[in-house]
Amino acid sequence: MSTPEFPMGRKLLVIANDVTFKAGSFGPREDAFFLAVTELACAKKLPLIYLAANSGARLGVAEEVKACFKVGWSDEISPENGFQYIYLSPEDYERIGSSVIAHEMKLTSGETRWVIDTIVGKEDGIGVENLTGSGAIAGAYSRAYNE
Repeated sequence: MSTPEFPMGRKLLVIANDVTFKAGSFGPREDAFFLAVTELACAKKLPLIYLAANSGARLGVAEEVKACFKVGWSDEISPENGFQYIYLSPEDYERIGSSVIAHEMKLTSGETRWVIDTIVGKEDGIGVENLTGSGAIAGAYSRAYNE
């Protein structure tokens, strides 16, 4: 890159998201990579160009849970009145129970439901842990700006 300060050109770093992979969203691996490149640019005093094409932090639901959870409606006849909880059947809980934290609920009808308290998932990088890297990157950019 050639500028008035560097008429012979200078090195710079370019980084971008791959919008074809999970909509360019950020997970722990992407955060670590972006932070490492940002820190390298700061340490070497190199300009960093970020080509942004992303959907933000990757917050999702574990695919194995999304495929089988059921809704505990406030009123089964009128779903527009909202829901009270999401749950798994005993069979689904047996199959994917390690992906959730749930408690057992017995209905007066005798039906057992596993009410989902927390979705853990078997894949890393689908929860709020994705926001920590974004904070670290923002902090690095702030420090670079102040230098």
